[in-house]
Amino acid sequence: MAAQDRGYTLLLNHLHNPNTTLAPQTIQGALSHHLATLSPLPTPLAATAISSPYFISQPLTYNKLNTLSTAFRHAVHLKFTALSKEEEKLGRLEGLFKQSLSSAMDTWVKDVVRGLQGGDPVLRLASCNGLLLGVEDVRLHARNPSNGSSSSASNSKETATGTETAPVRFEIPGARGVVEDEDIVALAEVMDAYAFSFASGASAHGVEEWEKEFQPAGQDLLSMALIFASQSFPLIPQDKLKVLPLPMLSQILTSTICATFKSGTFLSSVSASVTLTPDNRVHISPSSAFAQTIHSIKTSPLTASISSIARFTANVLALLLDLPSSHLDEHMRAVEHCLEALRDMAKKVERDWISTSLASVSDAEIAPDTKALSKSVWSILKTLLFTIIMVSDSALSAAVYIPPPAITTTIIKTNSSHQVPSSSSFALETLYTLSHLAFVISQFGGVTSTSSTGFKELKKTFYLALDILASPSSSSSPSSFSDALSSSAAIGSGGEGEGGSQGSNNSPKAEAYVEEVCRALKAQKGEGNVAFRQAKEAFALASIEQLVPVLGDECIRNWVWGVCYPHLFDASHRETFESAHSTVLAIFACHAQQQQQLQQSQRSYPAQCLDGNGDSADAMFAWFNKVRSMSPGQQLRDRAAAESDRSGPSSSESRGRSNAHPRSKKRGGPKKTMISTEFVKMLVPFYAGCLVDNSVDGKLTTPQLRMAYTALVRSACASATAPDGVGYDETFSLAWYCVQLLLDTLSRLTTNELTNNDPGKGKGKGRAATRDEDTSPNRVHRLHLTLISTLSALPLKLLGKALEEVYKIIITVKPTTASTYIESTPTLPSAMTTTGTTTKRKRELVEALFGEILEGMGDREKGYAMAWWYEHRAALLAVVGDTEGGHHGVEGAAAKGSAEDGEPEKAKTDMVEKVGSSSRARL
Repeated sequence: MAAQDRGYTLLLNHLHNPNTTLAPQTIQGALSHHLATLSPLPTPLAATAISSPYFISQPLTYNKLNTLSTAFRHAVHLKFTALSKEEEKLGRLEGLFKQSLSSAMDTWVKDVVRGLQGGDPVLRLASCNGLLLGVEDVRLHARNPSNGSSSSASNSKETATGTETAPVRFEIPGARGVVEDEDIVALAEVMDAYAFSFASGASAHGVEEWEKEFQPAGQDLLSMALIFASQSFPLIPQDKLKVLPLPMLSQILTSTICATFKSGTFLSSVSASVTLTPDNRVHISPSSAFAQTIHSIKTSPLTASISSIARFTANVLALLLDLPSSHLDEHMRAVEHCLEALRDMAKKVERDWISTSLASVSDAEIAPDTKALSKSVWSILKTLLFTIIMVSDSALSAAVYIPPPAITTTIIKTNSSHQVPSSSSFALETLYTLSHLAFVISQFGGVTSTSSTGFKELKKTFYLALDILASPSSSSSPSSFSDALSSSAAIGSGGEGEGGSQGSNNSPKAEAYVEEVCRALKAQKGEGNVAFRQAKEAFALASIEQLVPVLGDECIRNWVWGVCYPHLFDASHRETFESAHSTVLAIFACHAQQQQQLQQSQRSYPAQCLDGNGDSADAMFAWFNKVRSMSPGQQLRDRAAAESDRSGPSSSESRGRSNAHPRSKKRGGPKKTMISTEFVKMLVPFYAGCLVDNSVDGKLTTPQLRMAYTALVRSACASATAPDGVGYDETFSLAWYCVQLLLDTLSRLTTNELTNNDPGKGKGKGRAATRDEDTSPNRVHRLHLTLISTLSALPLKLLGKALEEVYKIIITVKPTTASTYIESTPTLPSAMTTTGTTTKRKRELVEALFGEILEGMGDREKGYAMAWWYEHRAALLAVVGDTEGGHHGVEGAAAKGSAEDGEPEKAKTDMVEKVGSSSRARL
């Protein structure tokens, strides 16, 4: 006991000595021990520690605060262990008259908090942080049932191998609530004492001169206090945090994040610090200004705690947008201020990165003693990206649930010069910020990476921002109910189903974003190195691709196409190359969808609902009443008639429909936003040739080529009907042009291959020209598969002709030259290698053909195609040497390959046999 008293006395002496030489770890351990063992109460020691000269003396460093917080956290562990051992020693009868473990811990924690009250707010915040973390540590404590505790015996379960301990939740809700309340009060007092600039609205660089005179010393205490708050506040219920001034707290946290990364200027001194070694390698001296800046960021306690600070910031922003408050406009501005600060910081980083030599050198071109510094720079850049994504994702996820009417009402009430930001404003800020960091995103494979180990949070934030920007709420609201009905009728489906609203409602903010991004790409053509520009272009194209459904025809013509065109033939940067093709395909898919919606609207929206100007609300309601008075059977028949024709109407239907839905210039909304059919008709021939040119090895893969050409043919079929319903092309000449281009290319490649293999054929320039073209069997086979993939996109009028062409190709495929395959299989004879490869390719073509018929076609086309299949089945199976067919042959393999919808393979082939029987009966 005397030794314990002496140790306690020594601890008090060191706490009262601000210049003590005792190690902080020793003071931490002694304080934890005596807090847990001091009798009768720990209150005096807690009060002494928080007001002692050792902790309260200036400067108040992070190490001191961390020592204090850790001491209280460890004290909770020590007290819990001591009480648990005492409980084990008690007998069953003695335990009835003793305080329970949870009750004893509850009393002890409350006594400690009582000693903290009234102390310095920063020290109190650090102490409560340690207490709350300690309480959370012991909350889930597994006790061994062998210790004799009655409570633990009831929480064990018998297993096959013996007794297994189940976790016991150790709850002390009363004391935990007291610690949480004290933690919140301490943070509020810290904000009152050290956040003058945020409370008074002064500049972010400081406060007014007269305020500085009364400001406590050590402005950095605010950032250090937030470090400890970010560790414990996620453990506090969200309802309790709502009592804090959340807008000011979000500004303080944002300022702390910016301070962590030097407001984005940590790369500004790179150019002045770089030198070249004698062997022309990049060298940066450890004593240079840039190296010192990077070292200060790496060793800063803010950097070590940036993940918890970012998580705390994200939580505060979500609370701001979740609060059902009349101050929603203030909360929205606070969130926008945070996102704008992150964007400005990313912009500065991008500006400085362009001019740095580290952006244009490889790892081999960096001096060995500078490689560690280079890795530290990339580590800081990635940490900045992670922080921005965490904060932005939280803001966007919460903004999704803010109803547009609430935002509109707030704007009307405020009547100020600054509009209240909306969800689309947050999305724009996020996209701009990520665009500035595109060179960092490229290190993770870009936003379009399909790798399972990719950056999932990045993709979530990126696509969520695009979804918000493309949503109908981001566009202008309808001025009246009749305008909304007119727009809904013009769209066709009127809902948000499969392309419902996005197909015809353009978004002004989305168009403005696309125009600005495209303009920035043109302006930055000569800036930075090649890798930097490619990363920017890939990010821009990936963004534009998702926004195509809400872009107008003018925006696509003037901006989108100009950005895509230079990359359609250049596969040197894979991400940019694929993104450019995906964007063009999005244009075709959007156009086809708009045409389909237009046909549905013209079928289901008769002329009687409109007057001469097409804007009569009375006539519209009259038509709705007429439909409502129809029987359910009549409504179903009308709806079935409107949706029965997938491939296109007949000529009589088109003539009837040309007068069914007159459109005047006054009703120009949907017509203005639709992609021009004339533009698509000009684009289809060019892009068909582009895809054929990209069918060589090293460019588009076989699946990419097949999907792209199918989408192209489908859009060409949709172009047979003009936007006004007039000018229907019964022959689908544009779609057949795409098919014929494939046929002509295959014919030319086959002829050129035979000519190149025969030295006696071909002379002069003609022969030289044929040798320049890739006539490899791989390319020919790839085009064969592409031709088969277009079958599901063709209308019934073209399907029969296309099937016959495919049949001729499969039947007449000639064996490829043996020299192409000898290198891969040198042990086989040439004839055997050629024959085996050709048979394998033919089998793949037949399986692809049957799979396209089985899975890709609509009901009407499938009926015709299955009849055709069973008419030519014997010949097709004989070509590939399949004598069985059914489950074990080509049909079974095709059904297995297309069974992605969960339908068993046997069920598919049984269905095929059933359809085949009926088809043979009709034949």
